[in-house]
Amino acid sequence: TIILSSILPDIGGGAPPDGLLVDGGGRHITISGNNSTQILRTASGFNVELRSLTITRGFGILGGAIQAGSLKIVDSVVSDSVATENGGAIYCGGPGLTIVNSAIIGNVAEQDGGGIYCHNFVVLDSTIANNTAVGDSVNYGRGGGIYVPAGAAELRNSTLTRNSASNGAGLYATRATLAITNSTISGNVTNREGGGIAN
Repeated sequence: TIILSSILPDIGGGAPPDGLLVDGGGRHITISGNNSTQILRTASGFNVELRSLTITRGFGILGGAIQAGSLKIVDSVVSDSVATENGGAIYCGGPGLTIVNSAIIGNVAEQDGGGIYCHNFVVLDSTIANNTAVGDSVNYGRGGGIYVPAGAAELRNSTLTRNSASNGAGLYATRATLAITNSTISGNVTNREGGGIAN
C-alpha cells in the first residue's frame, strides 16, 4: 500500500503527449489518500489509463480520488473517497471516461455524483455501488451512483446498486443521451424522485 500525504504531481499540461499507463501488474497495488488528499489530477486532453489498482480514501473538491480529462480504468477499484463538491470517486470534465471490469464503491459527494460525475462515459462489466450524493433539501444531491450533466453515457453488462441520493439515486442525467444494455439497476434509495434513474 502506498499512502500519500499530498496529491501526486499534476499529470499533463502543454501539448498533450500520447498518454500515461499506470499498471499494478495484476497485483492490485493500493494507493491511499489517507482521507486527507486527492490522489490523482490530470490535465484536460491528456489520456491516462489505470490498471490493476485500488484507489482509496481520497479527499478532494472535484473528484474525491481522481479529477481527470480523459481517463480509462481497467480491473481496478475506486473506493471510500469524499468530494466536498462533485464526484465522490471521479470527476471527469474532459473528453470522457471508460470503466472496464472495475468497481466504484462507497464514495460520497457533498453535492452531485456520489460515485462519478462525468459528461461522457462508458461503463462495461463493472459495479457502481454504495455511493451517496448528499446535497440538501433544495439543491444538489443528484446521482448517487452517477451524475451525467450532458453528453452521452453507456452502461453495459454492469450493476448499479445500493446508491443513495435525493434525486436519481442510481443515475441522474440532465441533457444526456443514455444507452443501457444488459445491466441491473436495483436497490437504489431516494427521498425525492428517481430511485433508479432520473432524467
